[in-house]
Amino acid sequence: MIFLSNHGTISIGFLNQSSHLLKIISVNKMIDLRRLNELVSEDRIVFRNQGTNIIENALNNRWISVNGEGEIVIRRTLECYLENDLGAQREMLWLFIKESRPSWIRKLVHGIKEAKIGIYDSDTQQVFSELGLFGSYDDIEVKKWWNKVSKFCRDIKNDRLSEIGMKGELLTLEYEKSRTGVSPIHSSMVSDDYGYDVKSQISSEDNSDLYIEVKSTVQSLSFARFYLTKNEVKSCISLSPNYRLYLWNIADNK
Repeated sequence: MIFLSNHGTISIGFLNQSSHLLKIISVNKMIDLRRLNELVSEDRIVFRNQGTNIIENALNNRWISVNGEGEIVIRRTLECYLENDLGAQREMLWLFIKESRPSWIRKLVHGIKEAKIGIYDSDTQQVFSELGLFGSYDDIEVKKWWNKVSKFCRDIKNDRLSEIGMKGELLTLEYEKSRTGVSPIHSSMVSDDYGYDVKSQISSEDNSDLYIEVKSTVQSLSFARFYLTKNEVKSCISLSPNYRLYLWNIADNK
């Protein structure tokens, strides 16, 4: 049976065992890790000698934690689902996505349709199917789950794009100073309204203004795509011919 891996694999069997683990904790108040390990080791029918692995992953995904007195406590957002395995497992999947950020997280940005097509791992597909998350948005709980997860995934994507964009701008500042001998102005840090990111000069001999819009990618330059806003297009036209577009491959700093 597959449980969890570094590549973000999760199985319905693992979630079933984890639900059972939460129930053991809930009926054994003030239980510590030593006693919990003993109880799951005794239950070979459910845990199949995987109890230690189940506990470790529950801790890693913050479904449970150890308080200051050494007692195991269940995460508050899971406590309300202890009598509802479906709700508990949907919440555990959400927390797994949030804590582990599996490789297929980018397929969750646009919801059910893209996830169905983009998730190739059979165990993960089975998890989404059996938890009813490949069903209809008519189910209010399914809609709430996807709204929460999709927003989280979009935020991660936007943060990543912002990080990539900033690296390109910093490379441009470094390159322009080396090329002209004069420190350029990081215009985008002042305002987004300019329609360009960096203000430099034509050359070391010609100090006429040069306006640079910076785009960055981690893809091969042969396949890279980028977008210009209306304001950037307007600036390109109005500031031509002293307007340049720099495209950086961040993966190779090219």
